[in-house]
Amino acid sequence: MSSTYWQTQYQSARRKVQELETERDALAAHVEKAAQIIAQWGEHEVSDNDAALALAEWCEDMPATSLSRRDARMKAEALEDITSRPIWCTVYAAKATMLEIAGMHRQQAEVGGDE
Repeated sequence: MSSTYWQTQYQSARRKVQELETERDALAAHVEKAAQIIAQWGEHEVSDNDAALALAEWCEDMPATSLSRRDARMKAEALEDITSRPIWCTVYAAKATMLEIAGMHRQQAEVGGDE
């Protein structure tokens, strides 16, 4: 068999692996969200009614939605961390802009935003 055949096979397998990794990450984020809801309920951070509503919403979410929210939360946390370091944000305008962007990402993570 030619090297072109093997290259095609390799590229096809590589694409499939990437698809499976994306799907796995989305499912992991979806399960992480359910665990978070249950933990908050178990620690009495939310009422029974709020926990039930959150779990109902979780059941309707697609795993990719959970992944998008997790990613947005992580971006917000990273931007907030950067702004807490004075060496990076000596210019007030830059810090304010980063905090604004972090707030947008956090809102997207908490309420779904544009996904």
